[in-house]
Amino acid sequence: LKEVGFGGLYKGVIGCWSRDIPFSMIYFPVYSFTKDKLEGQGHNKLLCSLGAGLVAGVAAAGPTTPMDVVKTRLQNPMTSGNYKGFIDCVQQMAIKEGPGSFFVGVGPRVGRVAPYLAISLASYEMLKSALDKFQKDPPRMPWDAPLVPDKKRK
Repeated sequence: LKEVGFGGLYKGVIGCWSRDIPFSMIYFPVYSFTKDKLEGQGHNKLLCSLGAGLVAGVAAAGPTTPMDVVKTRLQNPMTSGNYKGFIDCVQQMAIKEGPGSFFVGVGPRVGRVAPYLAISLASYEMLKSALDKFQKDPPRMPWDAPLVPDKKRK
């Protein structure tokens, strides 16, 4: 707080929102659609989740890269002082560097995001499945037994 002030805590938040909201709007429907299609063909559920996560990660990470680049520039102490804010950053990039500047690092970003989300969603699906089974047939625990035996039961 001493160095950046309270406002510094939120530097780049508009960039985060402009990246994350569209990302989620693309990612989750693509993931769900792809997973349903793969499972409908009788494929292994874990592989369906992994495959759907990869497809959705690529579909969402690519088009949202421009906002990730803007967010990074706004949050980076080495470059953030060059911009007055989100709009100024976008304008300067477009005018001074051209449209290609918005896609710097798209390959590495897609290469990192897609597998990460594939593993995350596949893990989520596995845990969800395990918890569903556990909830349907929970193990009996010692503390589940009544404190006083029921004399009516024999």
